[in-house]
Amino acid sequence: MLKIIFFLAILAFASAYVISKCRGKPASGPGQNYVQKFYYDPIWNLCFAFKYGGVGGNGNKHDTRMKCMDSCKNNDESMCLGPEQPKATTILQVDAPGYEEGKCGKGVHCPIGHFCYDGDGKVLCCPTEYEDAFSQAHNLVCPNGTKAAGVYEGFFIATVAKTCDDLICDPGYACQQVNKYFANCCEDKANM
Repeated sequence: MLKIIFFLAILAFASAYVISKCRGKPASGPGQNYVQKFYYDPIWNLCFAFKYGGVGGNGNKHDTRMKCMDSCKNNDESMCLGPEQPKATTILQVDAPGYEEGKCGKGVHCPIGHFCYDGDGKVLCCPTEYEDAFSQAHNLVCPNGTKAAGVYEGFFIATVAKTCDDLICDPGYACQQVNKYFANCCEDKANM
């Protein structure tokens, strides 16, 4: 019985630790020595950059976007991006001849402004607006035609924030609000 209580206490502590690491709005803290950190946003199920002052803040700050995603991305949440999550009734038709359960394709029709996404055995109609905004912000090339800032960890990972106020761009780069949801550091045309 004591082992069970001990196990439950450890489980509760671990859950609270993950929640504190992955929930809460970004908190810069009172310091003025700004560095780029990343926080998890459960509405987007993504990690965004923010300026951390070096002191205080909360647990939802990570050194890299990959560490943030590895620690926090919830694979049980919708695979659709953005604040508008699909409803169970979003798929208009899934019973046409040739329909394959859990797959997009023949017999799956989404409403206008949505596209079919299949993953983890689910078929969802996701809002095109958010997927397009995400793709635009995570491109190797910024809308102004210059190189986007990011890192390569087997593939390109753009450094994105919600606004330019949240980004610290390296020399030779300037922030560009790519769309209403995302900002990037883009190569400064003046330095080209």
